[in-house]
This record gives sequence, C-alpha cells and structure tokens, in this order.
Amino acid sequence: MLSTRYRSFLIAGLVLLACVGIQEVIAQSNPVHNTKIGYVDADRILRDSLPAKLAREKIQADFAPRQREIEATIAKNQQASEAFDRDAPTLTEGDRARRQMEVINADRKIQRLQRAYSDDLSQRQTQELAALQDNANKVIRRIAQTENYDLIVQEATYFNPRIDITERVIQELGSALK
Repeated sequence: MLSTRYRSFLIAGLVLLACVGIQEVIAQSNPVHNTKIGYVDADRILRDSLPAKLAREKIQADFAPRQREIEATIAKNQQASEAFDRDAPTLTEGDRARRQMEVINADRKIQRLQRAYSDDLSQRQTQELAALQDNANKVIRRIAQTENYDLIVQEATYFNPRIDITERVIQELGSALK
C-alpha cells in the first residue's frame, strides 16, 4: 500500500499530465497563426475623425452665444464692482448696502449662468460622444465582418502597427458623411 503522501503526489502528477494534454489539444484545434486581429485607437477616432471635428464645431457654434452672454455679464459686473469701490466712501449707508447687494447678486447670477453653461455643455458633449462611438463601432463591426477579423481591440498596452486599422475607420466615418 502506498502512503497517503505518495498517493497525493501521484494524483497531482496525473492531474498535471491531464492539464498538459488538454492544453495540447486546445492548441492544435485553434492555432493562433490563423487568427486575424486588428487594433483601433478610439481616442484618435474621437480626436481626428471628420464627424468628431464637425461635432466640436457644431457644439462651439451652438454654445458661443451663451459664452458671450456670460462674458458680457462678467464685464458688466466688473464695472459695477469697480464703480462701487470707487464711490463707496461717498455713498450713504443705505446706498452702499444696496449697491453692495447688487454686486453680490450679480456675482451669484454669474455663478448660476456658468454652472448651467458647464452642465449643458458637458451633457451635449456626452451625447455627441456617444453618437460618435456608436457610429465608430458600427464601422468597426462592418470592417471586421467584411475582412474576416476574429478580434478587434480598442485598448492595448502594446500592439504591432501592422494590425492598426484606425485610419481605415476614420476614413470610413468621414466618407459616410459625404
């Protein structure tokens, strides 16, 4: 009879041999050299593609009037604040308190306008980004299907430039707009 210790070693050895055998079967049934892999730089698509540039320009045009309004309000409040500082020594206590409240209220209005602007801009950018990512994913799927890719990755620590299809995706996104 074998001791419990030797039986454990024997079982562990048999399990190890079985695992090596399974790995061998898997490697033979799915050879890596036949796998077609592509890489897409999502950041570059969002930065360099024609739809991304058009979306940025459209957002900028849509939000420019609000930005100018905020800048005008800031300039007006700056002038009122300077006038208050200049006139404060000669004002009556009541006038000084009233004008100081006007400046404080104008500051609060500016802060509200800036917060609303920032929130709306962020929401709009998120919407445009989601739409662009959806279109890019459709183009990537179409390329993958027509060219028989097995895998296309968008995040990688390293990739060989020969598998990079980013430029092709950017071109197809641009040609879809024309």
